[in-house]
Amino acid sequence: MQVEDKWDPIKEFPHLLPDKKPLSLPPLRYPLNYMQHHIKVMPGSIWQPTKTWELHKFKPHVTEKVNQELKTGRLVPS
Repeated sequence: MQVEDKWDPIKEFPHLLPDKKPLSLPPLRYPLNYMQHHIKVMPGSIWQPTKTWELHKFKPHVTEKVNQELKTGRLVPS
């Protein structure tokens, strides 16, 4: 049995896999209550992280990414 590797999803679905990341926000989906996510916390519970990361290693990359997203409007201060 021989498997042929001729199917290329990028060529078949170019509208789903763009070359460049869009610089605008996608349209709002209605009803908006489906997009409001909340985590219900039990009364009296205490947050106890199990792992800590060395975040200073990632800070330059994250800062650059946040500034880029703020500039394009994909991220807004809340």
